[in-house]
Amino acid sequence: MQAGHQDGSALLGAGVGTTAARCCACGRPFGIEPWWVTHHPQGEHTRCRDWSRHSFPFVRQLTALRRVWRDPAAAPVRAQVAEVGRWLAGLQARWPRDGAEGVLEALHRTRVLRASLLQAGVTARLVNQV
Repeated sequence: MQAGHQDGSALLGAGVGTTAARCCACGRPFGIEPWWVTHHPQGEHTRCRDWSRHSFPFVRQLTALRRVWRDPAAAPVRAQVAEVGRWLAGLQARWPRDGAEGVLEALHRTRVLRASLLQAGVTARLVNQV
């Protein structure tokens, strides 16, 4: 894990498209589905990772959503920011119960939100923190 990151989100998909590397859990190639670096260059598919052994991976995004909420450029999409924030907070409250399914849904929701934020005119620097 890189210094300054509390979770593995900065490393997520770092090797997307790499066919030589294989999942430590299932042994299959990483391919295009999301995966997490465990001990570089090893990793695990999101669906294979034992999430009960890992802390909630979206703490940084929850903090960033609070900053985004205060940004005047985000006004047109504040309801969407709030919705994603509430959903992530709910996932955190029940963590790790929803494990891989929750992580995949969180990745989808934050990806959609980032696109909306960019379209609303929020700076890329702030959007990239979500």
